Amino acid sequence: MSRLNVFAVAGFAALAPIGFARAADVPMSFPPLVQNAPAFVEEYQSGWYLRGDIGYRMNDLDGASAVIGTQPSGNSIDDRFTVGGGAGYKSGWFRMDATIDYAPRASYAAATPDYRMKVETVTSLANLYLDLGTWSGMTPYIGAGAGLSWNRTSDYFSNALLLPGLDGLNKPRWEFAWAAMGGLTFNLSPNLLMDLSYRYLNMGDAITPIASNNNQFTIKDMTAQEIRVGLRYNLN
Repeated sequence: MSRLNVFAVAGFAALAPIGFARAADVPMSFPPLVQNAPAFVEEYQSGWYLRGDIGYRMNDLDGASAVIGTQPSGNSIDDRFTVGGGAGYKSGWFRMDATIDYAPRASYAAATPDYRMKVETVTSLANLYLDLGTWSGMTPYIGAGAGLSWNRTSDYFSNALLLPGLDGLNKPRWEFAWAAMGGLTFNLSPNLLMDLSYRYLNMGDAITPIASNNNQFTIKDMTAQEIRVGLRYNLN
């Protein structure tokens, strides 16, 4: 080995401990860990939304009365499916919307005297809701509404001829209506939500036309318990 090579090896051996010592003093660094922010569903952009609903209405009534003759007893009215829609606005924990719902003709019957007819309703309400916070994409809420119900009677039948002269006639009537509801909202996407709710609805009275013998029937205080499923679409 030449003298130059010997000096080079000796110099490297002398400097190596110093280099290793300095390297040990410098903490090891790793590339920064990139973390994605949690994905939250932004429920509203502009606050405005459209909605559509279907439901099953379990109808009830508080009796019936006749102007002339035996008062009806054993009153009943059939259940019906409903369809509706509306538009609304959300700000913070509060929502408000206007809705309209249609229920096709439900059959009413009195056991005594034997009397039957059908009742059709269109209900329009202004509603206010309180959202109770969101957990895992689910938002419970409560609400109340008030408005009008358009109740129309038709298809009259009676073996006792209690209401003669009503063939082909019907009687539409506007009544005060109110509702109380509660449910859950599920976030399906940033702009689409699903509602599952219960609603108690009071639709007022339904009244027949005046018959040729001046008789008239009134179905008193029609109410319903409803199970409803709806979609809300948020407008950006």
